[in-house]
Amino acid sequence: MGKIAVQESKNHGINEFPYSIYHVKMPEHITKFDLHYHNEFELVYVVNGSIEFTILEKKYIANKGDIALLLPDYPHSMKQVPNVSCEYYCMLFKPEILKRSDSDPIYDRIMTPLIKHTVKLPFILKDKEQITESIKNECNDLMKYWTHSYSSYAFGVLGNLYKIVGSLTEYYEANDTVLLNNKSYDRIKEAIYAVENRYEQPLSVEEMAQLCNVSSSHFMKLFKEATGDSFNNFLIAYRLKMAAKKIAETDDKIVNISTDCGFNNQSYFSRAFTKHFKMSPAEYRNKH
Repeated sequence: MGKIAVQESKNHGINEFPYSIYHVKMPEHITKFDLHYHNEFELVYVVNGSIEFTILEKKYIANKGDIALLLPDYPHSMKQVPNVSCEYYCMLFKPEILKRSDSDPIYDRIMTPLIKHTVKLPFILKDKEQITESIKNECNDLMKYWTHSYSSYAFGVLGNLYKIVGSLTEYYEANDTVLLNNKSYDRIKEAIYAVENRYEQPLSVEEMAQLCNVSSSHFMKLFKEATGDSFNNFLIAYRLKMAAKKIAETDDKIVNISTDCGFNNQSYFSRAFTKHFKMSPAEYRNKH
C-alpha cells in the first residue's frame, strides 16, 4: 500500500494574517515531516546542509542556497539526509493574504495558475539561478524581520510575498511552461478529502466517482495515476493509519477503535493491521 498524504490541520499565523516563518535545525529540532499537504504556499530556504524532499512521489535533494517551492495541496514530505545536519527557514502563507478584495482580477489572473497547478514550476529552485536569487532577496528580508511579522513589518511581509509571487509569474510566463502531468491528482482530490473526513463511514468507488464527476472505471484509473494505489487500498491504509494513531494516543479499547475507524470485522482488522505495521495492535500500543 502507498503512503497516505494527510491534510495538515495546523493553522499558520493568525486569522487576519495567515503567514508564518519557522527557523528549523535538523536533527536538533526534528528529523522528518511525514507525507502531508496543506492549502498554503510553502517556501523552504536551506541556509546550511541538505534536505531530502519527496514531492508528488519523486525524491529531490535541496542543498545550501536552494529553495524548495511547495504549492498548495501538493503532497510532500521531508527528512534529514543521513549524517548531514541542516538548517532552514520555512515560510508559509495562504494565497488569500494577497487578495485585495472579494473581486480581484489581478489576483485571479496571477494566482489561479499557481493554485490550480496549471503551470509547471521547478520544485527545487537551485542556488545561483536567476529566479532563485530574486526570491532569495525577499526571503532574506522575511528572515531578518520574522519576529515582527504580525506588527510593525506586516506591510513589509506583504511586499515581500507579492514580489515572490511576481518572480514566479515572470518565470512561468517567460518560459512558456506547460500543464503539469499530475492533473489526475486535481481530479480526484475530492475523493481524498472524503477519505480524510469520512474514513469511518462506508465509501465506495461508485460514490467517489460520482463525487469527482467521472465514471467508476475512469475514477479508478485517475486514482491509480495520482496516488500509485487503488482507492480501496488507499482507504484501508488511511483507516489503519488513523487506528494506529488512536491506539498510541488513547486508552480506548482496540475493538472500539477498529469499529470507529471503519472496520466492522475485528479479525480482518487485526490481520490487516499486523500486515501493515509488522506487529499486532496490542504490540503497537505497548511499543508506543
